Amino acid sequence: KIFDSAGSLGESREALELARSKDGLYSTVGVHPTRCNEIMDESSGQVSDDLINNLIQICQDGMTDGTVRAIGELGLDYARTQFCSVDVQK
Repeated sequence: KIFDSAGSLGESREALELARSKDGLYSTVGVHPTRCNEIMDESSGQVSDDLINNLIQICQDGMTDGTVRAIGELGLDYARTQFCSVDVQK
């Protein structure tokens, strides 16, 4: 089994499509912590509800045929804060 690990909303969609095109390939759904700025709503400074809902939808879609097997990337990455500050990651 091979997993295509997604690090953003767009990559989550792409990973699901790719996994569906090849036997033995599976995908994950998530946003890597170094890309957390991509999930923020600029007007509110909070995590975008639309983005979270889209991630959930991709996950549920992929679960219908067993293509999505894990949630990730996610978590905290304090070693590379030049990409996303600790405050935003929290």
